[in-house]
Amino acid sequence: MYRCSPLLGLLALALFASPTLAQDVWESEIVFGDADGRLVYVTDDEGNRIPDFSYAGYARGEVDLPDVPTVETVTPIEGDDTAQIQAALDAVGAREPNANGFRGAVELAAGTFEVLGTLVLREHGVVLRGAGDGDDPATSSILVRRGANQDPVVFLGRREAAVGDAIILRDDSRGEAAILDDIVAIGARSFAVDHPERFAVGDDVVVHHPATAEWLAAVDGGGTATDDPWAVDAMPIVFVRTIEAIDGSTITVDAPMMTRLDKSLSPSTLYHRDRLQVVEEVGMESLRIDIETDGPMAEAQARNAVVFGLVENAWAQGVTALHFWHAGFSVQNSRYVTIRNCQALEPHSVVDATKRYNFEAFKSQLVLFEGNRATEARHSYVNNGETLDSGIVYLENTSEDASAASEGHRRWGMGLLFDGHVEVGSPLSLRIHLGNRGDFGTSHGWACAHCVAWNVTMNGSAVGVEKPPTAQNYAIGTQGVAADQGPFLRDTGAYIEGTNRSGLSPRSLYRAQLQARTNPVAAEPESPARGIDLSPPFPNPVDGAGFVDVELARPGAVELTVVDVLGRTVAVLADMQVAAGRSRFALDADPLAPGTYVVRLAATVGGEPFHTTRQLVVSR
Repeated sequence: MYRCSPLLGLLALALFASPTLAQDVWESEIVFGDADGRLVYVTDDEGNRIPDFSYAGYARGEVDLPDVPTVETVTPIEGDDTAQIQAALDAVGAREPNANGFRGAVELAAGTFEVLGTLVLREHGVVLRGAGDGDDPATSSILVRRGANQDPVVFLGRREAAVGDAIILRDDSRGEAAILDDIVAIGARSFAVDHPERFAVGDDVVVHHPATAEWLAAVDGGGTATDDPWAVDAMPIVFVRTIEAIDGSTITVDAPMMTRLDKSLSPSTLYHRDRLQVVEEVGMESLRIDIETDGPMAEAQARNAVVFGLVENAWAQGVTALHFWHAGFSVQNSRYVTIRNCQALEPHSVVDATKRYNFEAFKSQLVLFEGNRATEARHSYVNNGETLDSGIVYLENTSEDASAASEGHRRWGMGLLFDGHVEVGSPLSLRIHLGNRGDFGTSHGWACAHCVAWNVTMNGSAVGVEKPPTAQNYAIGTQGVAADQGPFLRDTGAYIEGTNRSGLSPRSLYRAQLQARTNPVAAEPESPARGIDLSPPFPNPVDGAGFVDVELARPGAVELTVVDVLGRTVAVLADMQVAAGRSRFALDADPLAPGTYVVRLAATVGGEPFHTTRQLVVSR
């Protein structure tokens, strides 16, 4: 049975609109809105429920990405530009930060910059910005890497520090505490400890749940098929958090647990995190990275185009990377990172293990990948850091012609959300996998726990979703095939709902959760803006002519525009009064450079404004 949506107010309008009118909206049985605009989560008999993913991304998604003023400008020279760009980055890094913690941006002029070494943003508050990420050096800033250097082209963080399990390094100077609760539920942010006096508000801490023999037995040794089971103490579950409040013995942290902690299986502790080498408030924007190679199977070039290493509150926006052999964007040992409107295209390598992970989270937590595009990947979007990975959100991304699944890749990654994901290109049997990888790789086993595919469009490919012991995985509102099976298991009891039923509400789980957490809005049943909808552009990606549909329940004023990743309007599709019903507007992509754009609708109906967007990819 499907629920009829009770969300009739502004929250429903901004976040819960479906591709059809309001009467066709349906809600999941296990996460839905109440009459006051709040989200309700249903917990199953094992204590499993869908996590709140809204804490992912820069500043927990609570503010826009910053606009940092330019303080240094660099133009290309003959030969290698690495030294002059690095000198500018270091000069900005030596400046005093402003009240917001920013030192300034290094802006690269339009042109081609040869970068034979690695550009490192090693100080807080430094941004590297270009003129654009297109392929024309007259209007974009293109970093060209030549030769057999496998180091990244750009590294955000301190390279010497961002190794191993740096995200969970321990500071032993102030002691630790035992967590007293018998169960710390998934989604919980508060728990009791035996020594609260050892902690203070603002402390960075690590919740540490060791891999005991009892816990490993509960998860079937990891479900590794013919490979060796996971080893005791080899893979602790860890959550990196900041203390927000202390009330007696109860500590409240800044983001929820992404799995259930059971004291009977593994007593958990809380310790102070060593964050001495963490770099904050760094970003890169509007650049193109072109790694030259000897051909599509070459592997002597840069392993990764861009690496984030041991950073927090960091971002990449409007950056395109080509011809890496491992990852275009790899987020390592980091927290609160946003990768938005970026492209990782045409990796060059043999199509084999460890290759072509275009967007990767590795030993990182609370990371948001939004509005990105991957082509010719094996695993287009993947978390790859075992139990150190959690709270990773893939929001409204596109994967084109992948040869394997986007997925939780190995060893109990937790809280992975594919939200509004779109598959493009020739169908493949499995293009999203949330479950068991058995003896793939090195005892990958149960690779994903408490992971969700929400309102994904599969283009003839499948979502495979399986239930791990002690946990759950979910596929809700899949447009395509959703099956409780993978390469090793089937019929495990995974939660699958609403396959091939359009109109899932909310359309975006992440956006609804963020709205409910940061700006809850009570329902207004008679809101005149009810029934406004912006359909996805068609086709998408588009090469040449297409169209966009707008639907109004009542007549109203419509402004429909296309904007680039910097928010600049590049096309106006409509600016007029529109009658009630569905209206179609022509889209001409010929004048637009290949890349990712946003179709933006601003409508006024009955005197009330309404805004929404849809992603658009232009290809050639």
